[in-house]
Amino acid sequence: MTNKRLMRLFILFGVFFAFYSCNNNLSTIGQDMINNTNHIELQTIQIEEVSTIKIDSFITSTGIYYNNDINKLFMGKFEDEYSGTTQAIPCFQIAPVYQPNINAAAVLDSVTFNFTYAGEMWGDTLTDLRIQEFQLFQLNSLPELDYDESGYFYNTAPVNIQSTPLSTVVFYPKTANIKNAYFKLSHEFGEELFDKMKYRDPIFQKSAENPIPFINFLNYFKGLAIVPAESNNCMMAIRASSDSLYMKFHYHEGNVQSSISLPLSQPEYMYNRIVTEPTGPFTSLQEQQDLVSFEEAGDIALAQGLSGYMVKLTLPAPPLNRPYTTIIKAELSIKSKTFVDNIINNPQQVFVYQTNKINEVKGFLLNNPNNSNTSIIGKYTQYDANRDNDRYVFDMTGYFQYLSATPPLQEKNEILLSIPYWTSSFDRLIIDELPLLKIYYAIYKE
Repeated sequence: MTNKRLMRLFILFGVFFAFYSCNNNLSTIGQDMINNTNHIELQTIQIEEVSTIKIDSFITSTGIYYNNDINKLFMGKFEDEYSGTTQAIPCFQIAPVYQPNINAAAVLDSVTFNFTYAGEMWGDTLTDLRIQEFQLFQLNSLPELDYDESGYFYNTAPVNIQSTPLSTVVFYPKTANIKNAYFKLSHEFGEELFDKMKYRDPIFQKSAENPIPFINFLNYFKGLAIVPAESNNCMMAIRASSDSLYMKFHYHEGNVQSSISLPLSQPEYMYNRIVTEPTGPFTSLQEQQDLVSFEEAGDIALAQGLSGYMVKLTLPAPPLNRPYTTIIKAELSIKSKTFVDNIINNPQQVFVYQTNKINEVKGFLLNNPNNSNTSIIGKYTQYDANRDNDRYVFDMTGYFQYLSATPPLQEKNEILLSIPYWTSSFDRLIIDELPLLKIYYAIYKE
């Protein structure tokens, strides 16, 4: 490039940024430029290939090396016309922190199992407030760790429970009610465990040979699961920590009241079973390579956390660098469906992943392929008081600049849109208009 042409390009960029600093509407910048031989050209492309896919399975545990920071579990059941029916069952273990030291004269008063609301709830609790019912079950077997797979459990892992529940709790899904809710266990059940504590049963003794301190207890008491009733209509998060999920024995000795707890233990065995049965146009999503087009779904596409739904787009390939032309901005714009009563939250951001023809989640899409900190993220943007004009806006400038300077892709340029942290949120995005891609070119003359 000659010095003269390079100088003209620098001048053009200077004019562009001067105008952009006081005018965010890029489509009018070219009209404002004095020298109309150098201008900004806008190309607007409607994304036609839009579809919904459903991930087969996803990790819902910490793994044996605690690679995932799982600090909450999910329980409940939700059903609607878009996502179908989703059921979440938390599965976890409890164990003593230390060897109990309780006098033989102690008398058991009651046993409770306590859970702590994590402040997140999704469902029709405004227009259809109904009692939520949950049953606490004991596991039949300790979940088996697969060391070849880093000990991960997936949302489809089975939960092997006993036939009879230990307890049932019911409450209206309001914060104050949930905070006061707990399972009350039978005296007969509590007495058996309490007597073992008092008389130093071997299940409460540590094993010197095993890295799990109370493996004898875990082999005796395999764990617990919380199962929602069929009539439930909301999903909620509970805290997964030793001070938030525990079985508590209340007892007295003479006039002295005391208690001892068996808290959440061995997080590597803890996981969520979360299964979604698609409905309506999405019923055909039985395997991950399946997809339902925007048109087949009635002009919608769905991305939702915990359910596995993601939106798949095929992006157009930009033309290779033309003489005297440079991409200065590329922006993807997506409108989401809004509701008067938003029973499931819209996310504040939307993540973008690379994918292929069988819909594998390959990794974040980057603006700079050499910098992992340049993930492309759609940000919720409110343009005015009319929510119908709100959009998710994705800055894809670096990505399309890179594509325009490299040989054309051999395969389709396919991406997946998902809810942030889609393994730990039930938020959703419903797209009801075909997305728009806007590419701004700086065009200058020699």
